[in-house]
Amino acid sequence: MSQLEVLKLLADGRNHSREKIIESFGLPSSLLSEYIKNFGNLGLDLVVDCKKSYRLSRPIEFLDTNKILSPLCDSMTQKIYRLEIFQELESTNSYLLDTFVPKARRLSVCLAEYQSSGRGRFGRKWSAPFGGSLCISMGWVFDEKPENLSALSLSAAVVVRQVIGDLTNCYPMIKWPNDLVWKDKKLGGILTESSPKKDGSLYVVVGIGINLSMNSAWLSKVCDWPEGATDLSSISSGEPLKNLLASRLIEGIYTMLESYSRTGFSSHIDDFASANYLKGRKVSLLGEGSDLSGVVASVDSDGSLLLETKTGSHRIVAGEVSLRAS
Repeated sequence: MSQLEVLKLLADGRNHSREKIIESFGLPSSLLSEYIKNFGNLGLDLVVDCKKSYRLSRPIEFLDTNKILSPLCDSMTQKIYRLEIFQELESTNSYLLDTFVPKARRLSVCLAEYQSSGRGRFGRKWSAPFGGSLCISMGWVFDEKPENLSALSLSAAVVVRQVIGDLTNCYPMIKWPNDLVWKDKKLGGILTESSPKKDGSLYVVVGIGINLSMNSAWLSKVCDWPEGATDLSSISSGEPLKNLLASRLIEGIYTMLESYSRTGFSSHIDDFASANYLKGRKVSLLGEGSDLSGVVASVDSDGSLLLETKTGSHRIVAGEVSLRAS
């Protein structure tokens, strides 16, 4: 019996007798102890009852290829060039960037239960416990670099917001340029990366990370926001939706990417404006030597943030903004 099989046994969140685990699978006691120790390294919160039984504090819905593909129509599944699921991976974005480039108008998809070196913007580490988040990246080839490529992550955020809202009836706000927010807490984020090819095409990978179910200790360290982070199980019914969420995101991101060369950000700008978490808020631009601050007015057609300052209007093309105390 492998470590993964033990984890799948515990995934239901119920008590499982140590003795029965050992007896049922012929597992040496020392090896089970090693597995239990490793679960802690994966960020799993295991409840031990006087060393006689184990249970996970939060159940895990494992990623499943069939459950992801079954809600999709045949025409959509045919547009998936490759779909791979990993129990552990350094980074889903890095994997797609370094491996298979999909054929034209088809989507490569990579998911992982756990990322050992997950990345956010500016190279920041993004981490989550095993199975506690949805880590999904999708690769797409544009025939040529589309206009307003800088706004691609904003369009992706709009799609992710809509998918989450349709499934949970909880529609998060979007913090420019790539964060999902629920009641001032971080729910997830988007990381878009690209690689130009010799034939003039552009390979783009859209990575999405969404907090699904984490204990309070993990939520407190997932980000450095004043209000911290939250997860979908806290804001919705808590019913399993990881595979369905992945399925809907694949469909939504494909539709967005397929039309982006023609429409760019224009087809999503109104939806972004209505979900703009920063609109009307006082912010400061973070960066070396930058002391720019002001009130966020809106976003431009190319995805730039429009900031009203004491010296006039400024277009912020890239960077990071921090909320200022009122």
